[in-house]
Amino acid sequence: MYKTKSQSCFPSLTESAHKRNRIYLFSSLVLLRAVRDLLRVVRVFTFSLLYSLYL
Repeated sequence: MYKTKSQSCFPSLTESAHKRNRIYLFSSLVLLRAVRDLLRVVRVFTFSLLYSLYL
C-alpha cells in the first residue's frame, strides 16, 4: 500500500512512548538485579569475614 502524506513513515507518538517505557522498565530491572546481587555478595563476604575473625 502507498502511504498518503498524512501517514508518516515514523511510528506514532504513543508507539514510541510505549517502546521507551519498555526500555526504561527493562533497564531499571537490570539495574535492580545488579544492585541486589552486589548487596548479596557484600553480605556473604561480611558474614564470612566476621565468622573467620571469631575462629
